[in-house]
Parts: sequence; C-alpha cells; structure tokens
Amino acid sequence: MTDYIVEAELPTPLTEEFLSLIPLHRMRINELMAAGKVSAYVLALDRSKLWLTLNLEKPEELWPVLESLPLAPYLAFDVTELAFQLIASQSIYQLSLN
Repeated sequence: MTDYIVEAELPTPLTEEFLSLIPLHRMRINELMAAGKVSAYVLALDRSKLWLTLNLEKPEELWPVLESLPLAPYLAFDVTELAFQLIASQSIYQLSLN
C-alpha cells in the first residue's frame, strides 16, 4: 500500500466551465472514497487549494486516479509520498445502544 498527500492549486478566477464540473468532480471523489482510494478531501476556506490523501495498492495508480478527476485539467498537483498517516476513525466513538 502506498499513501500520498496531494495538494492542488485551483485556478484564479474560477470560470463558469470550472464551476460546472464541480458536481461531476464530487461524484468522482465520492466513488474513490467508497473504493478506499481517497481517505480525505479538504478545501481551503478561500477556495485557492484543495488537499486529498490517497491510499493506493501500487504507485502506478497515482496519475491515472488524479487524471480521472473531472477538474484535473484545471489543477496544478503537488504530490508527496507519505511514510504513514494516522486518521482518527469515527468508529472509535460509536454510540452504544445497550
């Protein structure tokens, strides 16, 4: 398993064409999250950057996954391979109905 954090710089200004692709982009992110390939997706408050963490079986998956994002042609990616990542799981704090 190979983990990455990807920082993507969004274009300025955000064009109508870019904005029209956001719903398709979010659907693709949701698909990748359901498949376990994306574990986090974060947007800066000023909408200048976004970050995602990827958990991939093989390094060769990295660019095909990024290029599958509908907004990829508009984003400048900076990719860093991670040694590890710790994620607080919501399952740790599940409510017991007993």
